[in-house]
Amino acid sequence: MKQVGCFLLLVLLSGIPLIAQTFTASGGNKSVYVVHKEELGNAELENVFLFYGMNGAQLTYTSPAAASTISWFRYQNNPADRMPLTGNQTGNVSVLATVEPDYGYIVNDDGTEYAVWVVDYTRYISDLQKLTVVEDDNKCSSLFLQLTADIPDIPYHKFTDGTPEYLVRTYKIAYKTLEWDGNNQIYNPVNDTVAVINVDSPIKVTSPLTDTDFILWEDHFAVYFDEDVSVVSDVYTAIRVEAHAEVVTAARDNPNEKNSPTSSSTSGSAPLDVNFIAYVSDAVQHYSWEFSSREDFSVLLATYPESELHYIFDRTGKYYVRLNVSDYANNCSEIALESPFIIEVSESFIEAPNYFTPNSSTDINDQFKVSYQSINKFKCTIFNRWGNFIYEYYDPAGGWDGKKDGKLVPPGVYFYVIEADGSDGIKHKLKGDINLLYKK
Repeated sequence: MKQVGCFLLLVLLSGIPLIAQTFTASGGNKSVYVVHKEELGNAELENVFLFYGMNGAQLTYTSPAAASTISWFRYQNNPADRMPLTGNQTGNVSVLATVEPDYGYIVNDDGTEYAVWVVDYTRYISDLQKLTVVEDDNKCSSLFLQLTADIPDIPYHKFTDGTPEYLVRTYKIAYKTLEWDGNNQIYNPVNDTVAVINVDSPIKVTSPLTDTDFILWEDHFAVYFDEDVSVVSDVYTAIRVEAHAEVVTAARDNPNEKNSPTSSSTSGSAPLDVNFIAYVSDAVQHYSWEFSSREDFSVLLATYPESELHYIFDRTGKYYVRLNVSDYANNCSEIALESPFIIEVSESFIEAPNYFTPNSSTDINDQFKVSYQSINKFKCTIFNRWGNFIYEYYDPAGGWDGKKDGKLVPPGVYFYVIEADGSDGIKHKLKGDINLLYKK
């Protein structure tokens, strides 16, 4: 406690202020906009005050010291060339009731000086005349906006040496575009905004994905003062394109088929029955699903100009598929972000069992079924030991349930002949015997 008390006493005795000096401004036709010291760099000004009209404008200075002598001065260009002014002081507060714009105002507080600058914003309102969209070689990714306007500089002079500086105006550009919603697989309209400082040069913006006009609003000072100053471009017809793509495979659930495809798979046993679906931005007019056996697409096997493509892969191999889209005049093209899709069709395989039990209570091995993969064409014929025809079927996923004309045949040895075409071009011919057993 003694250490804390000694510290406070030293602070009071040393004259170090515990509260900083402050400037406030009032009057004008609207509330005053304050640019703070931190925004002014090395200008050594406490504030720049922007009034909206100077009706009743005044400045107030509050000293951190309870008792002080406060004097006011005014300068235009050179702080050394100053003019004394008369303020109204009460205690540690002094009010300057007569304030003119485009001047710096200095306070001398018992030998320490501080300064602010005063602006009448109504003298510096911009005249925004025209906003033009300009395309260049990079128009598929970005555009330039050229502003025609009369924009007065807003000057102030440093308190250090009177060097002229200018307030930074921040503008806002708004326009429509599209945004991809991956959860719902749709492009949604959105409003994009861009903050801009330098409007003297062409303003670079990202090319929109939909037709839009561009709106440029007056600087942030005008927004603060509720000035409706803006300029709108002509409607721009979008040419930038973007695409997403999806693959949906027809699923099969055949217990005796190896690598049977699922809805999300792009590889497995033939035939792979695939839907390719495109989701595109507004400017897309041309679609091209490109098929290649090479990852770099240096050689194309085929192209298909549909937005949604249904294709059956019935040949063993690896295929690369991508979606390429473009606008109506082929100014801009884009490959779907998910591309390429890699489709792999397995080699063919077929194998027959040597027994089955039609009357199995567990439904396990109760049919004669082959194990197979990537079989495009199939025929199986069953004979008895005397060569008499018993049964025939054409789907490798199917089988023989041990019946002829709806009735179970006697147990014993039967014979099968299988002819099948594989997706790899191999012709499979299998002959063999099958034992039909009944469990007791």
